[in-house]
Amino acid sequence: MDKKINIFKILFAICGSVGIYIVAYLLVISLLAGIPGIKEMHTMYLNAVAMAIAAGAIVFTIRKEEIAFKIQTKPFLQVIAVVILAYASSAFFNFLLGMIPWHTIFEHDVTPDEAVFFGIPLWARMLCYEVVAPISEELLFRQVIYKRLRMISPIWIAVVISAGLFGLYHGNLLQGIYAFIMGIFLALVYEWTGSVLAPIIFHMVANHLSDITYEAEMLGNVVYSWPSAVVAIFLMAMSLYILLKNKNKCSKNTLHSV
Repeated sequence: MDKKINIFKILFAICGSVGIYIVAYLLVISLLAGIPGIKEMHTMYLNAVAMAIAAGAIVFTIRKEEIAFKIQTKPFLQVIAVVILAYASSAFFNFLLGMIPWHTIFEHDVTPDEAVFFGIPLWARMLCYEVVAPISEELLFRQVIYKRLRMISPIWIAVVISAGLFGLYHGNLLQGIYAFIMGIFLALVYEWTGSVLAPIIFHMVANHLSDITYEAEMLGNVVYSWPSAVVAIFLMAMSLYILLKNKNKCSKNTLHSV
């Protein structure tokens, strides 16, 4: 009976935090969209502000005993492994997905409109896409959804559900598949380091690679190539080995009250 109550309370806590995030995000977007001068700004600016405020709102739904920023086991080594894994996995799976003839399979464009998405200066894109988005999304998908699912389910269920929701959140097929794959890595990184800081760093690094390869086409041609893919496989294996060998398992605390 206590276990069932605890499961209900944790699921309720997940839904409550997610609901607060969504309401805060939509409220900020609607308010900003109604202000002359601001509503004409690029959607990425509006989105970044809304995500930051929404993330701030859900922080108040996370208890102190749930969250951990400090990496306990060999922090320097684990951070290096996380950075390498982020670069390698982002490079490999972007390259792999880029090799698939999506136009032939679906007979229509399934890729996002990059001209709209990246139509702002590099510094602003880095702030929105490489800082605000990773922090906001990791607090929602790993700290709230994954961590709380992990309290009541085996690791594989928590990983798949949180990664699946992360994929759906991105709103289109190609980005959704990529986000699902990266969501698996992000959840495992959180699991093995025991700190939400690790997936935040991973997310920032992966987004940074996408950013700089878009900005520098020649670099993109090098990063997304067969030789780089082979190197990326080796780097992924090496970094995963380091994280597994030095893992500090994510604490499965229970929520005593909601």
